[in-house]
Amino acid sequence: MFLFREIFKELRHFQRDGVPLAVLALIVIRFLIAIIGILFNASLLYVAVNTYDLQGSCNFLIAFNAFCLVIFMPFMSISVFNHSLMPVQTCFWWELVPMFFGNLFMVSTLAVAFDRLLSVLLPAWHTSQNKEFNYLGSLLTLCILYAGCIVYFCYAALPQLTADSPTVICLNPSDSYQGGIGTILFVVSLVVVTLCILCYAIIWVIVRKNRTKWNGTFTMKILTSLSVLIFIISFGYFFAIVIRIISSLWKIANFAYITFVSSMFSTIAMAANAPVLYIYSSDYQNALRQHFPRLFKPQQRQMRGSNAFNNNNNRNWATLSLAAVDRTTRVAPINVRGAAAETKRQGNGQN
Repeated sequence: MFLFREIFKELRHFQRDGVPLAVLALIVIRFLIAIIGILFNASLLYVAVNTYDLQGSCNFLIAFNAFCLVIFMPFMSISVFNHSLMPVQTCFWWELVPMFFGNLFMVSTLAVAFDRLLSVLLPAWHTSQNKEFNYLGSLLTLCILYAGCIVYFCYAALPQLTADSPTVICLNPSDSYQGGIGTILFVVSLVVVTLCILCYAIIWVIVRKNRTKWNGTFTMKILTSLSVLIFIISFGYFFAIVIRIISSLWKIANFAYITFVSSMFSTIAMAANAPVLYIYSSDYQNALRQHFPRLFKPQQRQMRGSNAFNNNNNRNWATLSLAAVDRTTRVAPINVRGAAAETKRQGNGQN
């Protein structure tokens, strides 16, 4: 609640003086990052749908996760084109769709972690079920129910806000999380992120105890990528929390600037899905190269250049070798004739 009071204090200054230019610049920068994230996640979704090797529950959930971000991130343009102060009720309706898909993204990230945990704890069962509709349908149903409940609780809390409810700059869905419901949803989000971290920690402990069993498996190949992703997401989330708490306790000036800058780490984390999978997962690397050859084949171009360089070297060595052989064949007869003449002189001397 103390955080909310500090934010509202800053917003009253905005209401009196207008939205500063620095905030507008940060809004535009965040939207540019979001555009990059939309392109990356759209390419990831396209590759997952059109690549046969990327089948199974984990890849399906990763694609679903990217789909949520493709829907969520374009709504960041709202703050670019409408950055005026508005009642929190109005902000709720503006952020209704991104609120649903943003929470759906977060809980689907937990679903990916839970799916990987099942693949390690119950490998035989998971292998038989990971492509079954009942298994994936159950996970998706739970995810949709979670996101739907978050939206409903926010909607149910709207009548409790009085006519003089605080005004907000509608930058994120969380801007409409006010009062007691805001505190509850903050704790729920914290629990979801913590569960993701806990799942991957358990997976790493199990895998490291029996490396020979898991080496070369899909779980081992994708585990590094997913761990890096959840690290980036959790870092952005917890870093934003720490920054907000510190800045509010120390009563730092321009508190609203700091809270908005800290939220940009979450946007960067959302845009990092495809790059991280491309770097750490050979399956996604090959798929992205196959479907987007002009964008994802720098290493092959380098290899072709290296091969051309090696071929030139080989041709040069071959030329030098032939020249050496040619010189040897020309010198050899001269040496033979010289040896024969010397032998003849020695014979005449003896006679």
